[in-house]
Formats: sequence, C-alpha cells, structure tokens
Amino acid sequence: MQRDRPRPPLGTPQGWDPVTERPIAPSIAARLAPLFVFAAALGLYLRTLMPGMAFDDWGEMQTVPHILGIAHPTGYPTYILSAWLFELLPLGSIAFRANLFAAVCVAVALAAMTSTTIRLGVRPVIAAAVAIATGAIGTVWASAVVAEVNPLHLALLALLVDRALAWAEVRRTRDLALGGLLIGLALGNHLLSAFSAPFLVLFALWAGRWTLIERKRLLLVPVLTGLLGLAVYAYIPIAASFSPALPYNHPTTWSAFMFLVTGEQFRGQYDGLFATSSLGLFADGLPELWQVALARATAHPRWIVDLWVRELGRERAVEALRADLEPAPLYLWHVPFTGSLVEALDMLAADGAEPVTEVVPGCIRAGNAQAAVRGRAVGEGRVLVTDAAAQLAALACGAHPGGVVVDVAAGRGTKTVQLQALAVAAGEPAAVYALDLHAFKMDVVSRRMRALGVPDVTTLVGDATALAAVEGLPAPGTADAVLLDAPCTGLGSLRRRPEKRWRVTAEDGERLAVLQGRMLSQAASLVSDGGRVVYSTCTVNRMENHDVVAAFLEREKGAFATADLTGIVPGEWRGDIGAEGWFQSVPRPGGPDGHFVAALTRAR
Repeated sequence: MQRDRPRPPLGTPQGWDPVTERPIAPSIAARLAPLFVFAAALGLYLRTLMPGMAFDDWGEMQTVPHILGIAHPTGYPTYILSAWLFELLPLGSIAFRANLFAAVCVAVALAAMTSTTIRLGVRPVIAAAVAIATGAIGTVWASAVVAEVNPLHLALLALLVDRALAWAEVRRTRDLALGGLLIGLALGNHLLSAFSAPFLVLFALWAGRWTLIERKRLLLVPVLTGLLGLAVYAYIPIAASFSPALPYNHPTTWSAFMFLVTGEQFRGQYDGLFATSSLGLFADGLPELWQVALARATAHPRWIVDLWVRELGRERAVEALRADLEPAPLYLWHVPFTGSLVEALDMLAADGAEPVTEVVPGCIRAGNAQAAVRGRAVGEGRVLVTDAAAQLAALACGAHPGGVVVDVAAGRGTKTVQLQALAVAAGEPAAVYALDLHAFKMDVVSRRMRALGVPDVTTLVGDATALAAVEGLPAPGTADAVLLDAPCTGLGSLRRRPEKRWRVTAEDGERLAVLQGRMLSQAASLVSDGGRVVYSTCTVNRMENHDVVAAFLEREKGAFATADLTGIVPGEWRGDIGAEGWFQSVPRPGGPDGHFVAALTRAR
C-alpha cells in the first residue's frame, strides 16, 4: 500500500514545491501576519477593556478562578484553571486580569484565524485585514473586554482548525497530538465544542487516511492527548471537596457531578425545541417556544414566565416582565407625626426630589429618587419609603381610634406607623401592637416610633405561628384589626432586587404557602366579632395569595367574609380587584409593584 504524501494547501498552490512535493517554508509576511493581528487586536481591546468588577456571569467568571471555586453548569474547568494561572500575573486587580485574559484569548483566536486563511491560499495582507475586521464585529469585540468562557472557546476552536489544516498538509504526529489535546480542553471549556469537534475529527481522518491505515497506532496519539485534555474535569470534584466559597451544587458525588457538567437543570427550557416530530407537534410547541424566548428576552427564570403567563395571561405577564427590566419608581408616604404634608412636599422639593402626590392618600412619588433618599425629608422622617400599592394594606385595616390593632410580622414598622396614623386622624390613638420573630427588628421599630413621635406602640418578639405563647399580646377575639404582611417569595418587587429572581424557586412558594396559611389562622384568632384581618404580600403568585385566603375561608366555614376594598383602592387601580374582591397588582413600567391585599371581616 502506498503511503499518502503531503498534499498542497487547500487553496492556491503558491508556496508548494512541485519537485519535492513538500510545502515551501512560509514567507516572512506569512509568519508576521498572525503576530501583527494578535498585537493589533490586543491593543484595540485593551483600550476598551472593562477595568474592574462586572456582574452576573461576568462577575462569576472573574471571581471563581481566583478562589478556585465551582462555576455554574457546565462547570468550565478548562476556563477556571486557565484563568487561575493567568490571574497569577502581577497586573492590576484580579478583575482586570480576568478581563485581560478574555482579550488575550480573542486575540489568539484572530491570530489563528489569520494563519488558517493563509494556509488556504489567501495573501497574508488580506488574511490579516479579514481577521482584524472580524475582531471588530460587535459580538466578538464585546466578548473580548470582560471575563467570560466564550473567548477561550473561540481561541481553542480556532487553534484546532489551524492544526487540522496543518495535519492535512504535512501529516506531522505533533499536529495530531496537539489536535487531540485541543479537543479535550475545548470540551472541558464548553460543551458546544461537541458540535464542531466531530467534523474536524472526520476531516483529519480523511485527510490522513492512508497514513493512518499504514500506521494504525497513530490513532492512539490524539485519543490519549484528548483524554489528557478531558482530565481537567477532575478539577471539579477535587475543588468541591475543599468546600470553596463558591461551590455551585457542591458536586462531590457522581450524580451531583453529572448534574453540573451536563447542564441537566437547564434542559427543560429547550424541550419545546426538540419534542417536535411533525409539523403539527411543532405548531403545538410554539407557545412553549414563545415562553422560552420571553424568558431569555426579559432575563427571568423560565418558571416565573410560565407562572405569570398562566395566571395573568400573556398581555399582563409581558407587562410585568418588562417592568422588571426598568428602574423601580420611588414612592414615599407622608408621616403626619413629623409635620404636615405641605411641609414634607416643600422639603422634598428643596432636596431636589421632584415630588408629586399620588392617588393613594399621603402617597408621594419622587421624580428624582437619588435626591430623595439623600435628602432631609427622608433623613428626618418627614416621609417613609414604601411602595404605593403596599400602602393599601394599612388602609384596608381601617381606622380604629381607641381600639386594639395588631401588626403581625411587622418587620421594620412602616405599616405600624401607618396604622396608628389612621387611628389618630380619626380621633385618638389606638393600642397598637407590633410583633416580629426577630428581636433586632423590634429594637429598630422601638427606636423608630420614638424618633417619629408615634404614640402607644408596644413591640413584642414572638412566633406568628404560635401566638398563644407570645407574652403581652392581646387575648384572642379582642383585636379590632390585625394586619398580617406575610413573608413571601417577593415576585412583585423583583426589580428592586434583580438578583433575587435567580435565587427564589417554585418550591419556595409551596413552602411559604404552608407557613402563610398557619400565620393567617393565628392572626385571625385575635380578631373580635365584626373585626377585620388583612392579609397582604408583595408577590404575584396565586399559590401564596388567593389559594392561602381561599383555604382559610374554607376552614373557617363562614366565620369570615371578604370586606369591600373599592372604598380604598383608587379608581385607576380598581381593575386589579378580582372576582373574589381581593386586590392584586402586578409590576407596571413606571408604576407600583405587585402586591396582594385581602380584607376579611369576622361575623358578628
């Protein structure tokens, strides 16, 4: 069998010696072009490099290599180890080094691209110009200025293509070995390499088929170096065993390891893309594909998108998801104990807050949020920061001058102040009790009441699921009004804490719904005949809102009935009162957050 000979480049035959049938040594221009492209691209990216810390995945890819932690699926061990080595360079901050690593990787990829196009017969000047133009494309440039895994992915694949063409030209064993190593490392960096690597493997096998048939042991070379490259995955369980500060999923067991490196938790997001065996099934899957796209476009977990589309309908769900992408407006509530509304508005205006009164009594919107929170009016307690829709909860309790009012799960006491203000405005203070599980919060409430001049507020520490054990609380059946602002998933206020959407889960809602039901039953036990219990949350989830109240009413068998809220809900918001008579707002662009309020009156 005749051994296959080296073949001329796949492009024009320039640089090929027809007598020796071997490639001529590259010209100086061909040698310098990749170096020029690398230097030019790196210089360009350095001018626009992010100088410090980033957020989201970028921040993770700056931090995890430095502490040798575990990144989110699929783990990216090649990147973690490579970036860790690069971050040992004494250049600027850790974040800067991670960003610089991205720039170097893209510059390497462009240099390899230049070498590849020259191998294909393109003139060095043209190859360099094409590479630099590619590096100036927005998506390529954007990936080169901040830490992420894609630049290394691009560099590894570009080098792999270049080595595949080098093997096709001269069939050197070292190119075969390096190709196998690059495939292993690329698979250790990003599993997308699994879609491109097989084609390069087939190309290498075909280009060197006669050599490989004659020297079958050569096949072991890329297999062994490929396994060596894949050995980077051993880093994940080894690092996890040391319990690093960022141990995603803590993959110390085989099942946890596979869950991480295969990205199993994300597969369900794409089920609609692959479960279509016919045009009819594809059409049926379009709604699910639309929700996949909506989740990506609005940066929300898929489960929240599915929940809101199902419960709110498409139009309201899209409105709420879009609202979460915008800065939340700043709403304030006038504290009548510290001065008049006019004085508060004047002080806010002097602060530069651009105040505007809202439809809820005492509610003010600050046009300039930064000026408001830094100004005297907020600092001196003339106003308190609280969302406009959240202010309805205290209003739903009504005014009870001289009565008994309990604020369960009082937190920092904003609604406690509102409850007493209603009573004082109606004639005289009520006996207000503020309860919370955490003693430090009640210390804050006590100091706050004294600072604001709020009278007759008693602070108590206790478990809202076991009120009988709370010393000093009014006896069962003696309170005129009880407000339960229950702990919840907070889906209605995600724009105020954008990172929370990635921490909260659907299971959290199920767990909290059980707790909320117990707390509501306990809170209602304090209410006197004709008295009222108000249940409120800052979430948009029927399981935590409507279902909790409905289950409570079912348990009470007619002891409580829904109270009318139309008298306190502004006309513009009455569309948010559902058929049950309960209020449920959703986040709106430029409007209030998502809040739920249900008022229930005990039968006389």
